[in-house]
Amino acid sequence: MILSLCEQMEFIDELYLYEAKGVSLYIDLQKATPEDVIYAHKVNEEVQYMRDYIYDSKGIVIELCFHRVK
Repeated sequence: MILSLCEQMEFIDELYLYEAKGVSLYIDLQKATPEDVIYAHKVNEEVQYMRDYIYDSKGIVIELCFHRVK
């Protein structure tokens, strides 16, 4: 997926915000950093990723998983 520069910056900001809130990030079930997620999206521009939000019992996001869609 090709994002505009503005969309890329918003995506990067979003990932760092989640990280700052203590949300765990994963790519295809492997623990990831915001940098890992960004790199995966840049290297695999033709690959789509589906987001999966995992919530705790209070409805707060605790994990954000990116699954490769084939």
